[in-house]
Amino acid sequence: MFGGLGPRARIGLRTFFRSLANGSAPKNAGFPRSPLISPARAWGFRGTRLAALQLWVKSVNVPEVCARRGKGAAARRAKRSARRREYGFTLIELMVVVILISILAVIATPLMRNSKDDRIAFDYARKIEQLMSRAQARSIGHGAELFVAAPSGASRGKFYLFEALDGTPGPTGPAPLNTCKRAGQWAEASAYTPGVIGNNARFIDGYDLDIGGVNVEADIRTAFSIDGGPVTAFVICVVGGVPWIGSGGTIGAAVTAMQSQTLPFSGTANILLTRNSGGTPVGISRDIRKTGSAAALIQPR
Repeated sequence: MFGGLGPRARIGLRTFFRSLANGSAPKNAGFPRSPLISPARAWGFRGTRLAALQLWVKSVNVPEVCARRGKGAAARRAKRSARRREYGFTLIELMVVVILISILAVIATPLMRNSKDDRIAFDYARKIEQLMSRAQARSIGHGAELFVAAPSGASRGKFYLFEALDGTPGPTGPAPLNTCKRAGQWAEASAYTPGVIGNNARFIDGYDLDIGGVNVEADIRTAFSIDGGPVTAFVICVVGGVPWIGSGGTIGAAVTAMQSQTLPFSGTANILLTRNSGGTPVGISRDIRKTGSAAALIQPR
């Protein structure tokens, strides 16, 4: 009968029975309130304490008490679980998130690297194209301009822009010169040394793709051709917007070929810029194209 009662109820009943045996139980002591019989009524029922206790015990709905205790325990467990959830994530949840982030990083890293290298290749193609366009624009207001496309040890390429000078020493000279074919005019450009200033040609701007940096990390390389035929080096001298071109195995040979031309250039000069991996071109190649006196442009390949 008392199996459904909790520990406190059992202790109370045990204390009450001992007080009955000793005859020291006070009035209303040990009696939980019952919907069927109150302690005051039970105390005087039949004139015996034991009969009152029996009636109180009979009036207790043991299944109902057990059900109430079960609901209370379930509510307490739910409250404790809710408090635990409010504290944060479990270790398993954190491990799953870390694994997912790692997988996404492994997938995205090569794609991001390829996109970065392609952007670097495009930036260098744009710089070379702008250098050729500057030669044409400056030739109208300054005089003869020489664009140089030269090979390098790793086939990355060197690209320079020079302005023609008349060779007059200072302080009155040198002054810009409006011709491409004066003897010895481009000797300083053929053997250009950074920082050296001469009286026959003035260095304007340029790019050396062999200098360490992102261009080496992306393994950017160039190849030259004129009218579809590969060449080692070429120069374009522009006077008043009119181009003269020459090619050869060295810059000096290309300058000599350019100065021997009798007609302005009307063909197509190409600089193919590629990004490489293990010596093999990858990604999008850029073709910097100069056709006759038209402006240079970039075409993806």
